[in-house]
Amino acid sequence: MILTRQQRFIRNTKDSPYRRNGTTEDIQKGSEYPTHYQMNQFEKYGVSYDVDPALRGVVIELNMKGYRTSGSCQGHNMRNKNKAFVAIRPSKKETPLGWDGLSKKEIYSTKNINVNEIKHIFKKHGITITKYTPPSYVKGKIRTFHTFHFPVILDKPPAPDFVYWYKSSSGTLAYTDNKSIIPKQTKYLQMVFILEPDIEHYYYKIIDNGKIIWDKRVTAFDLPPCDKVNTSIEIQRVVHKALGIPYNDKKIIKQFTEGEEFKKCKIKKVKP
Repeated sequence: MILTRQQRFIRNTKDSPYRRNGTTEDIQKGSEYPTHYQMNQFEKYGVSYDVDPALRGVVIELNMKGYRTSGSCQGHNMRNKNKAFVAIRPSKKETPLGWDGLSKKEIYSTKNINVNEIKHIFKKHGITITKYTPPSYVKGKIRTFHTFHFPVILDKPPAPDFVYWYKSSSGTLAYTDNKSIIPKQTKYLQMVFILEPDIEHYYYKIIDNGKIIWDKRVTAFDLPPCDKVNTSIEIQRVVHKALGIPYNDKKIIKQFTEGEEFKKCKIKKVKP
């Protein structure tokens, strides 16, 4: 059986600590699965398939040159200021006599680390090394790997998501993410939400016939429950009014504030 890229990726990363719902974190953010060529190279050099997208090329070339990589992270967002790195295993000759700190699954680099050559390899892939930390075997402060740091590389934002609001045949509010199912000649509103380039915020906007009638910028990280429910109610008020659908503010507030986490939320009760 020939596996698709997705099937092959998931099979290889099934034991990854980063795996969530069948994929790893970087794939959930909208990144492409590695190509079959990239996965072939990862397999050849004993590298897990879940290398961050921006580092796949440089990790493959480092291993081709004899520098066995151990771990890496592109940083993903500006909150991870000091977490963009690639770690490289030392060569057998570089380690203290009689010391064997690598696990059986890990392989020593096949040649001594040449810092200038490694920096040049990174530069070929558009990455500038800003800090290099060599291994240290001082008792109590053992660092096993050569670590190369560089500025955070942001994830490419996924494509915008769309939701369409319209008046159903029964006169109530309806929504869909498939515009084609909306009956012809039916007025609809388009809601767009986009992960901004800083990977820190979502930008929401509701569009009526090409005109933005509502917009809001919210954090992409753990929006407080009360802020979530207030935003949801605000959207309900806007779309009901724009589509001319009868709206019961008390009923909507009750519907959106069921549950313990919303009991203390302060909802401004205003008519749309």
